[in-house]
Amino acid sequence: MLRITYYLLWIAPALVFAFLAVAMHRRGLRERYPFFFSYAVFQVVSFVAQFSVYHYWPKSYFYEYWTGAALSIGISFAVIYEVFAEVFRPFEGLRDLGRVLFRWAAVVLVLAAVLMTWTGSVTAGDVGTKIVVAIERSVRVMQCGMVLLLMLCAPYLGLRKRNHVFGIGIGFGILAAIDLLAIAIVGKLGLSAATFFNLARMAAFNCAAVLWTVYLMRPEPARGPALQLAPSERWNFALSAAMHPESSSPSLPLIMGVVDRAFEKINERRGTGPNHSDQ
Repeated sequence: MLRITYYLLWIAPALVFAFLAVAMHRRGLRERYPFFFSYAVFQVVSFVAQFSVYHYWPKSYFYEYWTGAALSIGISFAVIYEVFAEVFRPFEGLRDLGRVLFRWAAVVLVLAAVLMTWTGSVTAGDVGTKIVVAIERSVRVMQCGMVLLLMLCAPYLGLRKRNHVFGIGIGFGILAAIDLLAIAIVGKLGLSAATFFNLARMAAFNCAAVLWTVYLMRPEPARGPALQLAPSERWNFALSAAMHPESSSPSLPLIMGVVDRAFEKINERRGTGPNHSDQ
């Protein structure tokens, strides 16, 4: 019974991702979310490769699995960037800041993983595996932070819970939370909890695949009106002015607003002056 459960949890996501990739292509979402589309296609290709190697070349399965895991982590990181770019798409300054932060975050993740592996007690044969695991955990933490940011900042960014980008973030948040929780439990209970670890990760992966499919198949509501974006607009203008000092266009609305308010006060004073003198 356990073997059947493993196979069902292993095969089901590939079928869901195949359907999702075809649906995204037909609905024109491939151009809007190219990294997430690549992630869906990669999961199908990865399943075919792993399933074939596992049954026909079992001695090579270890290397194929960790190679696929490393590639999946890289695409997942790209999807995180894509989500943030879509969230801050109307705000040029915030988007540029996110691009810079993600470049440095990628460098820090790799350096941290290498340092953790270098300072740990590992043999030469499992260095690559340790680096992949360390980077994967760091990416999972970033995915949890992404979901937290979406939850807290959604009202200020005009996002609704039915927006596609919200569903993509929630799906990766489920994966990250279950993965980190399973790792913590295995760390406490040891290898005896390996079965739970595998089943938990596979179940979370299935849930995320179904959630992404449901979100992307539903019609997406429009973002909130500009009036709800006032705080984020101020952040955007300030960051744009700081990051692009040669261009005054991002901060022009702020300057115009200050000038308008100044003229209003001058006109009010001029209007009250004659009345006062007439009395």
